Amino acid sequence: MLRDSNLFELLTDDELQLLVSRATEMQVPAGTNLLTEGETCSHIFWLIAGTVNVLAQGETIAQVDSVQCFGELPCLSPGTACSTTVSAITPCRVLRIDRASFLEVLNTVPKLWQILFSQTSERLSSSNKPLSEESKRLRDLLKSTGLLKDLTDKELGFLATRTTESRTASGTNLLVQGQPASNAFWLISGSVHVIVNGEIISQVNTPQCFGEMSCLVRGSTCSATIMTIDECVILTIDQARFVEVLNAVPRMWETFFVQSSKRLMASNQRMSEVLAHVPQGFMKLDRSARITQEYSAKCLRYFHEMNLSGKEFTQLLKMDDLHELESWMEIYEMLFTDSLVPFNDLTALLTSQHRVEEDGKATDFSFTYHPSVDARGQIIAIDIGIEDVTELRKLELANAAMQYEQNVLGRIYGDPETFLSMLELMGMAITDCQDLCDSSNAYEVASFGRQIEITMRSVHSLKGLAGVFGLDSTSRCCDEMAHQIRELEEQVTKYSANEVQPLLAGFVEDFNRSIEQLKHEAAKANALEKKIGATLLKRLKGVVFSQTDFAALKDHVKSGRSPQAIALIAAAEARDPLQLFNNWAVQVDLAARTLGKKARFELTGTGGAIDKDLFIELSSLLVHVMNNAVDHGIEPPDEREDKGKPREGVLKAHVLVENGLLSVEITDDGRGIDWVRLPELARNKPNVDQQAVSNYEQSGELWRILLLPGFTTSSLVTRYSGYGVGLDSINQMVLDKGGILNIYSVPDNGTTISIKIPSSANSEVAHVS
Repeated sequence: MLRDSNLFELLTDDELQLLVSRATEMQVPAGTNLLTEGETCSHIFWLIAGTVNVLAQGETIAQVDSVQCFGELPCLSPGTACSTTVSAITPCRVLRIDRASFLEVLNTVPKLWQILFSQTSERLSSSNKPLSEESKRLRDLLKSTGLLKDLTDKELGFLATRTTESRTASGTNLLVQGQPASNAFWLISGSVHVIVNGEIISQVNTPQCFGEMSCLVRGSTCSATIMTIDECVILTIDQARFVEVLNAVPRMWETFFVQSSKRLMASNQRMSEVLAHVPQGFMKLDRSARITQEYSAKCLRYFHEMNLSGKEFTQLLKMDDLHELESWMEIYEMLFTDSLVPFNDLTALLTSQHRVEEDGKATDFSFTYHPSVDARGQIIAIDIGIEDVTELRKLELANAAMQYEQNVLGRIYGDPETFLSMLELMGMAITDCQDLCDSSNAYEVASFGRQIEITMRSVHSLKGLAGVFGLDSTSRCCDEMAHQIRELEEQVTKYSANEVQPLLAGFVEDFNRSIEQLKHEAAKANALEKKIGATLLKRLKGVVFSQTDFAALKDHVKSGRSPQAIALIAAAEARDPLQLFNNWAVQVDLAARTLGKKARFELTGTGGAIDKDLFIELSSLLVHVMNNAVDHGIEPPDEREDKGKPREGVLKAHVLVENGLLSVEITDDGRGIDWVRLPELARNKPNVDQQAVSNYEQSGELWRILLLPGFTTSSLVTRYSGYGVGLDSINQMVLDKGGILNIYSVPDNGTTISIKIPSSANSEVAHVS
């Protein structure tokens, strides 16, 4: 029977026998449904004898009494429903074959595909049901779009009878990302936006079909939102009718394939453009922080790799420390599991900056982390944006250096005299440091101890003045040198003169490196000097006379009156001691904020004139008083508040020059000195003269303990104080100049440092008490 049918004339006897061997012959009574519209089927039927009705939506669209195959498309497409009902009118003889057996035959006899296609085409061509005027109009509308240009009029007419035309207003969502679609749409006219994750990825104003895949594939959702921009004309077809059309017109699959290919090409092109144009590289990490197959070419160049797929991201970061690695992974895993902590808060704890060094070249990268979510909104991967910020970092460093220099220059212009004094002190400090090395090479206990104190004072004084001008690297260098000196001083007491040589040799080697660093700092500071205006610099380095004084000076010189000439020169060189405190307001505020405190500075007094040399010495030494007051004296805000004090501390200076005497009083309103505990602190300092401590304790002059070399009330060394050098240096200078220094303090009320010193070398202190 099959051989007599033209349908199988292309098959050989063996091929036909294979088909028959896999099928089961059945007798079907009249009224039996072989297929039911809207239901799935798992078998294919060949009508061998008898007559069947083909019905669609209850209407007979054909009667078949020849050998034909039914149910092939829904059987071969699992989940696809039958587009028609096939019902036996008379008793029929059929061959039935299940899906697995039919696929086996199709794989062995590919010519069967041609037979099925021919049958489908014949069914379509045999349909001669006339189209309504509306369907003709829709057919012509579809034809005019060019989208379905390869379809015949009958095929287009069949599609037209299954679609509905409508006009949609601007802003209407035809499809919504993440939601299922029950209809497909043909855009006939107008424009739509294609939106993915809230971003517009394209604008379409040409005829296209939307929603075909999500409509046809059961359980799938829309991959994009389609929103109308203006009023659009669209044709709508529901899922059941769409399946019916595709079963009747298989060539439409080609149309959708071409359309999807074009969309994919456009999407790939756009993606490549975006990756090329944006400054960031891109890679996707799975839940184990391994790089997936999705990464951009920039990442290969960034990390000098040929293939990144499967590589652990932490390997790129060269995260070798096990504890660091475990902490990083713990936070990373929380991105997928912890919904209580915001995503950005967690990623802020992950690596945001990284430097890669290759062939001596360093490259800086910044990382940003973004969630990759599925249709349910669950995070399934992490997208990382990677940007080369090397040039940006260089620019930031250059800007920071420029701002730093401007800040330093601003302070220099505020007090250029003191800055020039600091430059002189730098040279002296370098000389003292070199002398200390020489003293180490020719070690003698007494002279070595003296040189240690001289060097310590000059280094510590330089540290204070460098801080005044914001020269942080110089301050750090001095701080390191002071630490080296104190450490050496503590060590040498433990060895004999012969045993100490290896220690001194090691110190000299290390200290020479520090001296070289200090010379480098001096070179930078001297370069800043050149940025002071030439005229101003000349006036600062020289001596300024009024016309009257200059005429008098010439007269004294011509007449040989040397004392009078010297007096005029000294007067011209004299400085106002109020200028010693020009930068204190800024420095007190800065030191307080650095130490977590609040403090302000107040200056009173009439000032006057003092010798230039005295001014220079005081400018480098009084800074220690300020540092001690802010660091040790003034309490933190909460502590002050608990004591009933204002949260902001006050440091005051009163300056007066009268009767050839300079008087300076520096007072803070801090915690004061614990006189009871002071001797005990001194006895715990091995470098402090213990006999002097006992003498001052017996005489009741406890304040003099504060002036002993090496003594400090602090147990910690900070950038501001703690080496036990400041008050000792000031006191020694004051004594050398024929002056006196006193300390007054009341616990919880504050401390006053009082200095009285001749204002010039020709003055005398009338009374010292």
